[in-house]
Amino acid sequence: MYVKGTIITIEPVVQVTDTFKKRGVLLQTEDKYNNETYVEFINDGCSKLDDFAEGQKVSVGVNVFSKSYEDKKTGNMKWFANIKGWSIIADNGESDFVQPQKETKVAQGDDDLPF
Repeated sequence: MYVKGTIITIEPVVQVTDTFKKRGVLLQTEDKYNNETYVEFINDGCSKLDDFAEGQKVSVGVNVFSKSYEDKKTGNMKWFANIKGWSIIADNGESDFVQPQKETKVAQGDDDLPF
């Protein structure tokens, strides 16, 4: 999945533990309602933000994760989502991202049927 937008801010790297660090970028998306989207890069991915600046248009490859937890006060289940970035490139407006399609293998034989 990809998110396109303009960089509002790039946070500094936060060293959480000896082996874990994170860095966030806030994007103003170009959706109908111009939502702000926070994307977090972790560990080696933090350096991918080094060559970008506020105001720059980018396309960010992301994975979306969600987790549930129980609200201790009410006992209700709640959910939150994390958006993890894995790539970022400058969006020069010349082309749109096309997500790679999975390859489909077709059996080779006397006919075109795979069985």
